[in-house]
Amino acid sequence: MALVLLATLAAVAAPAGAQPDWERHQGGGFSLELPASWADQKDRARLLREVRRLSGDDPTLAALMDNLLAAGNANVAVKMIAFDLAPSSLRNGFATNLNVVSERTALPLAAWRREALKQLAQVDFVVQPIWWRMVTLPAGKAVRLNYKARFKVGGKRLDTAIMQYALVKNGAAVILTYTTLPKLEKGYRATFERSARSLRF
Repeated sequence: MALVLLATLAAVAAPAGAQPDWERHQGGGFSLELPASWADQKDRARLLREVRRLSGDDPTLAALMDNLLAAGNANVAVKMIAFDLAPSSLRNGFATNLNVVSERTALPLAAWRREALKQLAQVDFVVQPIWWRMVTLPAGKAVRLNYKARFKVGGKRLDTAIMQYALVKNGAAVILTYTTLPKLEKGYRATFERSARSLRF
């Protein structure tokens, strides 16, 4: 499933709270809103420029961002990658981010949720427990997943907090994965929820 791919992509790439100005971003067959400080992969030059500026020209961090963007462009399942580029965003060598993927499925949402939970339970970087809840977004019924994920980046441990929304539409599961640092999770919750509720097909 693309669910694992999402969490893996999010691991490479710290952040500010909700911003007053929001912008609508277009993806493959959908759009959603993000604070104005966020940029998606269509603005690659800005992403790389801001990473270099805010990280003090750290070549390692810039290379990680470049590789992440390249991975997203090469994978047809990935429909959007976006990062928060607020001035405080990259101070910890991490940018709070969003990945959106689409995968074909014949399963209804409840069955897809069961399969996704089974898969996540078998992934070594996912930290149990995994919390889930059925929710209703303006775009339709969805499952919301919350869990922690632990990665090794540059020989160091990176703990992340993930909030995912998944909807099944027209034979495809569309999965929004918002990733931040655990200490910033509470501050970003309202931003992630507002962004997910802005999803339009």
